[in-house]
Amino acid sequence: MAFTVLATQRSGSNFVAELLRIHPSVDVLNEPFSQHLQIFRELEMEVWRASDYDRCYFHRALRNALETRQFLGELREWLTRENGYLLGIKETGLTEKLDWLGCAFPTKNYIILVRDPRAVVYSVLRRSLQNSWWQYRSRLKRYLEVHDDENIRNELHNLDSDVWVVAKVWQVRMRRLIDFAHRRNALIVRLEDLVESPVDITARMMEYLGASIHSSQERFLGESTTQSRGGTFSTMRRKDDVVSLWKRGLSQPDITIIAAVVSREAGELGYEI
Repeated sequence: MAFTVLATQRSGSNFVAELLRIHPSVDVLNEPFSQHLQIFRELEMEVWRASDYDRCYFHRALRNALETRQFLGELREWLTRENGYLLGIKETGLTEKLDWLGCAFPTKNYIILVRDPRAVVYSVLRRSLQNSWWQYRSRLKRYLEVHDDENIRNELHNLDSDVWVVAKVWQVRMRRLIDFAHRRNALIVRLEDLVESPVDITARMMEYLGASIHSSQERFLGESTTQSRGGTFSTMRRKDDVVSLWKRGLSQPDITIIAAVVSREAGELGYEI
């Protein structure tokens, strides 16, 4: 039975993908779209709707991308295999293409991983990832310029602020993820809850996927949350670093900017901003 894990960047999705993959009956591909296909990186934050799905080309933007279409065809074939395994994908860069994804790669179950937006913003900023190949400012600018809502287009003057840009990217993507979760009966998992009650939340995720927690997952949980080590995308993080590091790194003006942008979505997820 296929499943999809969706998240915004810097929300612990590598950790959750590895946690699921360690189960002997589960396999998860890490970001087959945004990490492995150049066109999806180039078109990140461009909206693809359900009506944009094309049975022949997947999407009109892929009409001349034969190798990409072949890869996507093989991916869909892999996801629909009946081999006794739970097969899934993890993605952080498709939030503006969720309805297209649901048509092109329909899966029964969706896990939406979320994290306190203040922690996400701090994690992005402390590594300057907003200026790397994610290119938040230019992608957000394009998104705002073509938006139907004039009030949203009028927010373009805030693009000079790194804090605002990163918070706005989170808000835009989380709005889409929350709405998608409601339509698809998805399981929303907060990263903070996972590190506070790792066995219970993992058991809940596995039950949602139709399986039981495995001892290998319990061992991984015990090892991965006791110390922080590794690089930017490591799955080894101390619980306190996951939950509280942003409190020591963000200034009060930064927190005020973030709160003004994300308060609605954060509140719906149970974060007091």
